[in-house]
Amino acid sequence: MLRSLLHFDPQSTIHVLVFDEPCKRVLHDVFGSAIQVTGTDELHSKNQRLRTLRESRAAWAYYATHKPVFARFVLESSPQPASVTFVDADMQFFADPAPAYDEVRTAAIGLSPHRFPASRQALAVYGTFNAGWIYWRTGEAARHSLADWESACMEWCEPEVQSDGRFMNQGYLSGWPDRYPGVHIFSHPGVNLAPWNIDRHLLQWNGKNVRVDDRPLICYHFSGLWRDTCGAWYSIYGSPRQSEVARKAIYEPYLDAVESERRLLLKNHRLEGCGSVRSWTVEPGHFRIYPRDGVD
Repeated sequence: MLRSLLHFDPQSTIHVLVFDEPCKRVLHDVFGSAIQVTGTDELHSKNQRLRTLRESRAAWAYYATHKPVFARFVLESSPQPASVTFVDADMQFFADPAPAYDEVRTAAIGLSPHRFPASRQALAVYGTFNAGWIYWRTGEAARHSLADWESACMEWCEPEVQSDGRFMNQGYLSGWPDRYPGVHIFSHPGVNLAPWNIDRHLLQWNGKNVRVDDRPLICYHFSGLWRDTCGAWYSIYGSPRQSEVARKAIYEPYLDAVESERRLLLKNHRLEGCGSVRSWTVEPGHFRIYPRDGVD
């Protein structure tokens, strides 16, 4: 994600939150001053209750609790940025994100809708908006929403869907358009394309560039992607309708890059770069992406 973002948006100021010293060391070695790295000690000094939650929350929920805290930390940093966009680490950029910012214009907050097709409406329990891409323009609405979101996630941020719509840090976003002024809902189909909405859109690929409904693919969210002990990669969401285009134009280039980074980490830092705080097993319907079935 970082390499692709720096490639397509080299003028951006990139802040990264790290949870351990090896990650911090590697990022410094690889990217140097191109990114700004923040450790948990610095973040916890702003919100000391985060330290105590480490003992009561599972790793995935604990990490998710930091999202509003980190976004607020960056928004209030000095010099204060004009805007902040939170981007999940499991993304890759395929084009310049400028069209997304052209669309949001002077909005106070920008939210990325899940855009579930009819075949995936069961996933609607996870919220109207995805927390992998959120935009704030510095101002009262941004400060208010982040303070409220941080407080809510400190009280509850768990992976079980609740009857009132809560789910991790994400379910809280569903009420934001009614709660805060100036909320914009992104309509660009190439922003936060993902396995849960890819079947809603038409993909085109000329061997170099990917278009989504005849607009550039800006970034793809590789959620639900995991690697088994034999090195094969799967998506828990199953095979998309346009599986061949998705595999060749989106997944294979990304996984080629992931495997390349993995080898570099092993060679230069003696670290295994592929891991997860969640465990998966191969089940019927899981989409084997890389290498293809029957291919070594």
